[in-house]
Amino acid sequence: VELALRLASALSGFLPVRGSLSEGHNWLEEVLALSEESPALALRAKVLYASGSMAQMRNDLTLARSRQEESRKLAAQVGERRTQALACGALAMLELYLGNDEAARRFAEAGSVLLKESDDRWARGTLHSIHGQIESRLCNFEKARTRFHVSLMLLREVGDLNGQASVQVHLGNIMRLQGKLKTAHFLYTRALALLQESGDRWSQSICLTGIEIGRASCRERV
Repeated sequence: VELALRLASALSGFLPVRGSLSEGHNWLEEVLALSEESPALALRAKVLYASGSMAQMRNDLTLARSRQEESRKLAAQVGERRTQALACGALAMLELYLGNDEAARRFAEAGSVLLKESDDRWARGTLHSIHGQIESRLCNFEKARTRFHVSLMLLREVGDLNGQASVQVHLGNIMRLQGKLKTAHFLYTRALALLQESGDRWSQSICLTGIEIGRASCRERV
């Protein structure tokens, strides 16, 4: 069971990029069912986080919330601050998706507090990106850009291509909303190149959509 938890945790970043969401979801849920009585609580918390993230990608928001809440509580119980912070970030994104901006901010701030003394650049970069998305939703574009630039710097340091691409898409969205269409196009194109390198076809479609929206906006101006 512990080996299954380790494998599921290790695959959690790979499955959304290269595999089927449904297949990945089924694998993670099978492992969670097997590990209900496992003493490897820190590993189980990580798999719960992965399962919740994948459930949100599949738009199963009830399961996503349940898994992230369980992950957050279990991680706190065993002192796994990184997983606890990431679960808080995932809950922030869920609240943001549902339009609960203040709840999203509270979860994101709780996650950042947990990472305050951490040298985990990837986790900190991820939380900065979440903060940026919240500020962008609230039209605080200057604050959002600051958060995104810090996130991009941290994710570059650890070589996370998909994370960098995601941040550049968010920056491109801000530029597009502010009418800076050439800059937006540049950012979407850079993000697309990173995603082509990583092989993430799902996220490539998001970049292509942004590029097409920008082109349509240009045609409307003409």
